Amino acid sequence: MKTWLLAALTASTLVGLPSPASGAVALVGTIVNGTAGGAIPANAQVSAAQLTSSGKETQRLTATATDGMFRIDGFDGNGSRYVVATTYQQITYSTVIDVAASTELKVELKVFETTRDTLVISVESDSVTIIEGKDGAFEVLQLMRLSNSSDRTYIGQAQDDAPSVVNLPVAVAGFDVSAGEGITADRVSTYPDGIVSADPLQPGATNFSYSYKLRAPRNGLLLQRATSYPTKHVDVLIGPGLQLQSPALTFKEQKTFGGKTFRRFRAEGPAAGNLLEANIAHASKPTSSIWVGLAILGAIGLLGLIFGSRRRLAMKVTAQDRQAMIDQIALLDERFASGDLSEDEHKRQRLGLKEGLVRATEQLVK
Repeated sequence: MKTWLLAALTASTLVGLPSPASGAVALVGTIVNGTAGGAIPANAQVSAAQLTSSGKETQRLTATATDGMFRIDGFDGNGSRYVVATTYQQITYSTVIDVAASTELKVELKVFETTRDTLVISVESDSVTIIEGKDGAFEVLQLMRLSNSSDRTYIGQAQDDAPSVVNLPVAVAGFDVSAGEGITADRVSTYPDGIVSADPLQPGATNFSYSYKLRAPRNGLLLQRATSYPTKHVDVLIGPGLQLQSPALTFKEQKTFGGKTFRRFRAEGPAAGNLLEANIAHASKPTSSIWVGLAILGAIGLLGLIFGSRRRLAMKVTAQDRQAMIDQIALLDERFASGDLSEDEHKRQRLGLKEGLVRATEQLVK
């Protein structure tokens, strides 16, 4: 992913870190249970690390909390912040404390009970940015903000003997997935229809970011991507030199990032299980319905990947899809007859359409 794009789209306000404290520092804290009626952990082990402004750890001390109360003495004060953590029901909870003009820093460390109820999860924002990459590929940056509306940590369900907590979508045929914010590299699995993170989702909002690539056929690509949870809205930002067509997305505005102009489209309120579809093409290429049809046929060849994945999407070829392919063949013949296509291009595209029609017919028969 282009570094200027990552910097522009994920930029956050830089806050000056406080100066290191002078002299010994003690952490005085309380462990509280944020779940209504939840118990206070008994004899919980608390760990605290002193960090410099660059994030280097200079000291680590531990203590045992009695009835939720703890005190950690012995820090030399040559740090800019402290990370305090404890483990409750095999989940690690932590908080960050910046230094202050005090030799005793107050700490509240919150833990939660757990839940497996998927209904507590929703998506506050879902932003997909697509730019032209190298070797004819599209590069995709995905930013998501998930909300856990309960007062319990969501731990998901075990699938295939592996923990499965958060489902993060990747467009069909996405590759070279690179994890970013909110994703622990050694606790994530990649499947044809998305990323599955094993990290528990604590109450409140959590940000996720990741990037991947899509191979872009010369005549355009049908982006297909599922919605795993109820979503307030999906924004698709198209970079310079690209154009988008989608009945589900409405053009909203042009935005400038890093000196580059993007066009923003939005889909309001997709439900869990909805399939987002958009035809993406280079601005110099035509994007009439024929390209959408050809892209659909390309996606049909990938249905086996989707059906074989751990999380199966609710996708199947319908009689309406088959009829649409027949209509596309007729449209292709009309374009050839009008001189809009060369004979070689007409033969190549028609062959691809017919092969897709055969595959669709076979699926309908099955």
